[in-house]
Amino acid sequence: MNEYDSVDSVNEPEIHKVAAKLFLRIMNEWGLTVEQGCQLAGLKGIEILEVWNQHVDKDELIKVAPSTLQRLSLIAGVYLRLQRMFSDAEQRNGWIHKPNRQFQGKSALEWMLQGNVAGMTDVRRYLEDQFVGAYY
Repeated sequence: MNEYDSVDSVNEPEIHKVAAKLFLRIMNEWGLTVEQGCQLAGLKGIEILEVWNQHVDKDELIKVAPSTLQRLSLIAGVYLRLQRMFSDAEQRNGWIHKPNRQFQGKSALEWMLQGNVAGMTDVRRYLEDQFVGAYY
């Protein structure tokens, strides 16, 4: 058994807080609207984002639903791959908005906003393939 096998080694509320904080940062960097952020995260209303902002500002813990945490993880993966692929912030944050043949001419953001986890998984997988191809 290693440290990752123990439930006690994971501080779930802290993970939720970090995930929400990163997501809010990503929303800002990508220039997302509140509605787009809610749709990506699978949130029912903007009130949840407002609560997240309040808790992040006060450095308080946040509870995130498992389905939302899954979405935030996929979005964080996309963000990380873009960070590694593009050193220029404008290029990295602009990529998400540009049409892409891989996504039937839609931008990666439009593809992810189709409302399901599959679109986010497609974008993350595409970037992982690009990242591996560029460095191996």
